[in-house]
Amino acid sequence: MKFKILLYLFVFVCVILFFQIINTNKILNHQDTLIQNQYKKNIKLNESLDKIKESSRTDFYFSLNSIKNTKKLSELEEIPNQIDQITNQLFTYNTNGKLSMLFPKLSNDSTFLINHVKLINEEWLLLGLQSDISSFHALIKYTKNKSDTFEFELLSFFTKPS
Repeated sequence: MKFKILLYLFVFVCVILFFQIINTNKILNHQDTLIQNQYKKNIKLNESLDKIKESSRTDFYFSLNSIKNTKKLSELEEIPNQIDQITNQLFTYNTNGKLSMLFPKLSNDSTFLINHVKLINEEWLLLGLQSDISSFHALIKYTKNKSDTFEFELLSFFTKPS
């Protein structure tokens, strides 16, 4: 009788150990897949971060902030004022209908919604416009007159239907 009890106890312990080993293996495999998924996500995030850094470097290169190293202090103080002057003059041109004269194949009485004005350097600006029919993106050359106003010349533009 004593032998049977010990045998049953031994078999019971072996069955428990067997299930414990199988369960532990499943847990380890699950943890391994979670770690691998997290590793893949980290790789994707690092790639996205690298793309964002490259984009910001390009955006910084094509901006007035990148030329600060080559400018004198007095010229640097004029940059924000110049940005405001150009934007105000573009808004004035828009309300007077003169802005539509820059774009060929458009009616001269059109007014636009100016979405974005970005100065690239001391000669060019990017302009984002929207009308009832379509939206426009334009590269415009600007020059400052002696009377502290700006003249605009359209270099290139493209339209997208709204």
